[in-house]
Amino acid sequence: MVSNAPPKLLLTANLIHQWDNQAQVSCFKRLHSRINADCSPEAFTVSPQAIHIWGWKMAKTSVSILGVLLFITPSNASSKIINDICAKAIFPSCIEFLESTPGAAAADLKGLGKITLDLAHSSASKTLGQINSLIPKTTDPKLKDIYKSCSEQYDNVIGNLKEAETDFNKGDYSSMNLQASAAMTGAEECSDEIAELAIDPSVKKGNLDIDHICSIILVISNSL
Repeated sequence: MVSNAPPKLLLTANLIHQWDNQAQVSCFKRLHSRINADCSPEAFTVSPQAIHIWGWKMAKTSVSILGVLLFITPSNASSKIINDICAKAIFPSCIEFLESTPGAAAADLKGLGKITLDLAHSSASKTLGQINSLIPKTTDPKLKDIYKSCSEQYDNVIGNLKEAETDFNKGDYSSMNLQASAAMTGAEECSDEIAELAIDPSVKKGNLDIDHICSIILVISNSL
C-alpha cells in the first residue's frame, strides 16, 4: 500500500543557516510551507550536524532576546517612586533630572535620599567655589559685598547639608527635613540679594539647583 503522507524533510546544517536568515518566520511555519504537513516531530528528521548548529543558534537567540527584554523592560517600582516624588517636589524638570542621574532610576526611596543629598552637597560646594573666585575679581564694592554675603550663606548651606546627611544616616528624617529646608533658605537668601543685579549667571544657576534638589530631599524625608 502506497502511503499518501508527504516525505519527511531532512534538516541539514545548510537549511538551518538559510532559516536563520529569515528569523521573522518561525521554524514550524517554514517546515509547514516546505513539506505541506503538520509540524509534529514525526514530520521531519534531523542530521547530527544540524542538531549541533540548531541548538547553538537557538541558545544564542534565547540569550539575545532575554538581553533585549531586560534592556527595554522598565523598572516599574523605580518609575513609580520617581513619579510620586516629583509630583510633590517644586521642580518642573524633576523626573528628567532624576532619570538622568546615575543610579537614581534603579534606586529605592532611601537610595534616592542618599543620591540627592550627595548631589546637593556637590552643587553647593561648586557654587561656593564659583562665588569665592568672583570676589577678588569684582571691582564694584556693592557687588563684592553681596558675593561675600552669598559666600557666608553657602558655608551655612554646606553645613546644613552635612547635618542633613548625618540625620539621614541615623534615620532621623524629621531633622533631615529641617536641615534641608535650612539649606534651601540659605540659597534663596543669596538669590534675593542678587535678584536685580548683573551677576555671573553661574551663581544664579547654583542657587536654583540647590532650591530644586532640596525640594526633592524634602519630599523624600517626608516619605521615609
